[in-house]
Parts: sequence; structure tokens; C-alpha cells
Amino acid sequence: MVEPWILLSIMAAFFQTLRFMLQKSLSMGTLSALGATFARFAYAAPMAALLAGGMRRGPGWGCRRWANVSGSTC
Repeated sequence: MVEPWILLSIMAAFFQTLRFMLQKSLSMGTLSALGATFARFAYAAPMAALLAGGMRRGPGWGCRRWANVSGSTC
């Protein structure tokens, strides 16, 4: 069985490549470099909101959640 962190790393690399290709295709068209940068930050906004929501739940919440996913301890 494959370790969960290996799958997460491969998925992260895939999504970074996808994001880079999207940003490159946006900046090659009629969109400026600043517009492509804004698109990148807008793409990351939902993940940032989830992280901020998790941090509001209290100290250690993120660590306990990650420990459940990864099988490690805090």
C-alpha cells in the first residue's frame, strides 16, 4: 500500500503544474501579467478560507485533523 503522503505529494505536484499551465495560457492571450497573477490568487482563495476557518476552531485543530489523515501524531 502506498503511503498517504506520497499520494498527496503527487497530487500537489499535478495541481501546481495545472495551475502553472493555466496561468501561462492566460498571460499569453489578452490578459496581462497582473491579471494572470490575480487569477492565481483567486484560485487559491477557497483553500485559504478553509485554512482560516480551521484555524478559528482553536489551537491544535489543524494538527489533530492532519494526524487523522496522515496517521502521525501531534
